Amino acid sequence: MSPAPSSKQKCLTYPEAARAFADANLREDLTDACARLGQGLAVLMEKFEAIAKEVHSIDMQRLAAPLKPRWDTLSKDYGTLLWQYRSNAGYISGRLKLLSDSVLPVAARNTSARSRRSYQETVQILQSFMTISAEHAATTRSLVERTVALVQHMVAFHTEISKMVTRRQSCAGRQEAYDLATKLSELEGSVRQLCSLNSDLPRSDVTHVSVSAFRIITSCGPKPTRSKTLQRRNVMTEDLHKISQAYSDLELKRSEFAHAQYTAQIRTQQNDCMAITQTRIASLCSDTMLALESTFGFSQSIWARLKTDCCDIFQWLNAATPTDPPPVLSEYHECGPALYATLAIALDSCVGNIDPTKFKAIASC
Repeated sequence: MSPAPSSKQKCLTYPEAARAFADANLREDLTDACARLGQGLAVLMEKFEAIAKEVHSIDMQRLAAPLKPRWDTLSKDYGTLLWQYRSNAGYISGRLKLLSDSVLPVAARNTSARSRRSYQETVQILQSFMTISAEHAATTRSLVERTVALVQHMVAFHTEISKMVTRRQSCAGRQEAYDLATKLSELEGSVRQLCSLNSDLPRSDVTHVSVSAFRIITSCGPKPTRSKTLQRRNVMTEDLHKISQAYSDLELKRSEFAHAQYTAQIRTQQNDCMAITQTRIASLCSDTMLALESTFGFSQSIWARLKTDCCDIFQWLNAATPTDPPPVLSEYHECGPALYATLAIALDSCVGNIDPTKFKAIASC
């Protein structure tokens, strides 16, 4: 969760963020967290398969139209989405490495002695880099849109199961099943809003990517964390107030869903297979949407940071009068491309822990 800035908690500046990401402890925390995130995304595939058997058992009771074909479609869609995310994250990592190894060194030469030749070379390289990066960023946005659609279909499936449960449950159990479906739907709405806000940013403050990284560390990383910098400065600037509020709302909806889930579980009779399946589907829906939101929120914040830094360099190069170099170049001279290097390592860690053997059928398509 990212609270609004207060007098006691100040936002990270660009130099502070660059030094934080250069810290070995933070790099290890983020790398470990992304590795666990990748493993968790792959494990969700197994949970889809396990629930498919339970859905088949419900179909055998012939209480409604067959549900398993729809569940199989959801499972396949998730697998396809995850496989394509794996590829897309690799592309993002590649762009970050190219920026660190080629674009920033060339651009940084212009901070000391700029010639017409160095200017033209830098502009040409930067324009080419930004054009190709924009294409990959568009792919990420498309995957986010498909993620939102998948989550909506999963929640709709759960709602249908819930209606079947409420027709069979006692009055008390009926209310718990209804409450669970309601809270899951509210959680989905919060995730959808956050995905939309992250997609619509014209520019990005450095606190955006910092908070996105910290959220992955706190949800998936080692406890306690080795690096304290982001933990102490886990706030966004006023320009990102809507996203900060959306993070807070997501945490509230997650807590409310967890309470409804617990209540439904303790009121479910052990011999009511349909009610048990309902709670398990709700759990999988929640785990899936929250994991994908963290995953794509991180990717979106990286693209936004990269775009902002590249635009700042481009504007600085084309300024009518000499100005101070943008922070990305100033910090490059101080600590190298630490911010982007750490982000690339983290993405590689996530990709490396999404087991490709689980996607043989998808990969061969």
